[in-house]
Amino acid sequence: LAAVALDAAPSVKTHPARAARVALLHSWQSTQTEGWWRIALDQNKVPYDYIDPEVIGKTANLREKYDVILVGPGVTQAAIDGQPMWGNPTPWKNSADTPSIGTYAQSDDTRVGMQLEGLIHLRDFVNQGGVLAAATTSASTFISGGIIKGVTAQNPGATSRVVGTLLRGQVSDEASPLAYGIPANLAVYSDRKSVV
Repeated sequence: LAAVALDAAPSVKTHPARAARVALLHSWQSTQTEGWWRIALDQNKVPYDYIDPEVIGKTANLREKYDVILVGPGVTQAAIDGQPMWGNPTPWKNSADTPSIGTYAQSDDTRVGMQLEGLIHLRDFVNQGGVLAAATTSASTFISGGIIKGVTAQNPGATSRVVGTLLRGQVSDEASPLAYGIPANLAVYSDRKSVV
């Protein structure tokens, strides 16, 4: 995106732009993993809702509430399926017994996943123009869930290790909306076994 300074304000009709409505999806099994994402959003003063898989499962029209859903690392198949529902609920709530738990993310029962309904809600969200941005294994979870067509995750395998290497990448489909704004020839950095 190129920005150009003007000598005067344009004389065309304008309207204020609305900030994107952002949600950060977390898994109760790994809330610390996406903590770095929360820090980045907080430090950059980006307003966001911190939501769990149950919210995805219960919210039929996610696009009505959000423009972007971020999914940090650690959201696995367990976030979709949930945990076994036998025994007592597993709450995550601020109480006299647990005063250190913050009030921004609470649940009566953390075992509830988003279920198939949640996957359908996310698929509809993407089909309606919403942006679902997931990292590492979380991206693989939703790719294998069939939410996004035409996107695959490549496992480099045990024989190819290029840790700490700067590689030249090539965008294979420049017309794809996923590649919008990305140059055809770009540098990528290999970190551990994945390429970022």
